[in-house]
Amino acid sequence: MSTANLDSADLKAVDVNGLIREDVMNKIWDISRIPLPFTDMIGSGSHKNELAEWTTDELAAPDVTNAVVDGADAVGNDAKTGLRVGNHSQTSDKVVRVSYRADASDTIGRAKELSYQLSRRQQELRRDVEAISLENQASLADDGTNAGLAGGLPTWLTGDRVVNGTAGGFSTTTGLTVAFTSSGGAIALTEAAIRDVVESVYQEGGNPTKMMSVPKVCRLPSDL
Repeated sequence: MSTANLDSADLKAVDVNGLIREDVMNKIWDISRIPLPFTDMIGSGSHKNELAEWTTDELAAPDVTNAVVDGADAVGNDAKTGLRVGNHSQTSDKVVRVSYRADASDTIGRAKELSYQLSRRQQELRRDVEAISLENQASLADDGTNAGLAGGLPTWLTGDRVVNGTAGGFSTTTGLTVAFTSSGGAIALTEAAIRDVVESVYQEGGNPTKMMSVPKVCRLPSDL
């Protein structure tokens, strides 16, 4: 409105909301961090009950003194029953409430608001599952008052992984997993400590090929 010409400022000033159309790209740029490395690697299955159980078994350590006299009668019994373990289900939800008018409106970047909201909340649920699976969260049965909790990976790990604390694991007394507890502050990350953990996993029958942690910790090995 600084000249005698009708300019864009004149058009913007017209009541109500002016006469210039909005110039909005019909696209939504997703800036979320969605990778799900853990759940993508371990795969998935299904079960019907609130408590899903399975059995485990473990071979005895090699016995280099295992020698018997030829023709001697067999004595003792080396049979083992194995262990029955399980994890409780954790029900999570996302609430989507979209009005008919909102769903029918010509919105930016999506054809139908309800479908868009459902898709996005499903992605959020998948991220929740990833985070819960890696959380040091002990399992808990759903008793109608307290929500059931699935035991996260740290609560299943036992043995030599503990450097400065007490290991968790499955309790045959309660039928629940136990959270790992720390007995002190943080310890320095060293190459020797990483190698010790990898060695202990291998000795327990594992074959580790990947190491996962938060970004701040993941960058530390390159500085060692």
